[in-house]
Amino acid sequence: MNLYLLGSAYVLILASFVSADVNWSKYNIYPVFANAPKCNLTTPIPGWSTLKNADGTLFTSSKRPIVLLAQQWDSSFLTTYAMQFLLEAMGYRVNVVVGTDNFTPSREFYDNVVDLELEIWPSDTPTLKNLTKTDGVAVSMGAVGYSGNVGFYVPTYMITKYPTLNFDFWRSYYNPQIISYFPPMGTGPKLDTPLSTCNGDPTSCVNGTYTPLQCRGYKSNCGELWAYDPSYSPDMVQRLLDGSGLNFTINFLGSNATQIILSAMAAKKNILFYNWSPTAFTSVQPITRVLLPGNNPSEYYKFSTSKGKTIDLTVY
Repeated sequence: MNLYLLGSAYVLILASFVSADVNWSKYNIYPVFANAPKCNLTTPIPGWSTLKNADGTLFTSSKRPIVLLAQQWDSSFLTTYAMQFLLEAMGYRVNVVVGTDNFTPSREFYDNVVDLELEIWPSDTPTLKNLTKTDGVAVSMGAVGYSGNVGFYVPTYMITKYPTLNFDFWRSYYNPQIISYFPPMGTGPKLDTPLSTCNGDPTSCVNGTYTPLQCRGYKSNCGELWAYDPSYSPDMVQRLLDGSGLNFTINFLGSNATQIILSAMAAKKNILFYNWSPTAFTSVQPITRVLLPGNNPSEYYKFSTSKGKTIDLTVY
């Protein structure tokens, strides 16, 4: 899935406002600037930073600060700080703000308090069409240049310990023996206070859990999948379980999910969990992604010599 850079429709005008006076909590943004340390260039780059106005003042440094918005994951911080360094090298002043757990790109663009967000996941941004097309308060500046992928993962030690069980392939999970290796539904970790994004909708999340139809029977044999928040890839993971019929419920563990997963891995427990790339977690941890079918299996159906049943799962 392509990830996008989103800019205010007014970013080139740099309309005047004082970012320090903004009520950031109104936008689900932390009220503290989170700039990276300045990158002091040993050799100044001529050009923008020395461009002058007619009165002799420097063009870029005379503008109000450009406000960059980061969200709370590694690649978002990386691209945001890279842009901070680039703009500062051009002579601009920059402020970096960070969205809270409940942040969704929206009102900050209407009110012109943010100029650029460097990494937008379309699947997590239901407001994107309104922002860029219907209301035109933001401009999609195109793909960032790298793809985002979400999926299911298992610790690699499970693959090594049970090489014949194929934990890294989705069809294996139809086998009741495979499910028996994971925590039974209702036995895994749960938050004491469900997330605010768990809205009680049985098609999304109830009391911190999603239970597909195949797991609602009295004697259902279902395992648990651990995930972060219903607002991450909203409803797509749920629909994946619905469409495939895999016997798993979802426990949404919020920002604690990473530590819970790491603790379980340290204890060599068998777990199945949701995660995404690019992120430092999936890059450095000994985990293996479960191979899932493409999100449009009928696309090349007529070219296939084996026209068996396919399942259209909403994955990236």
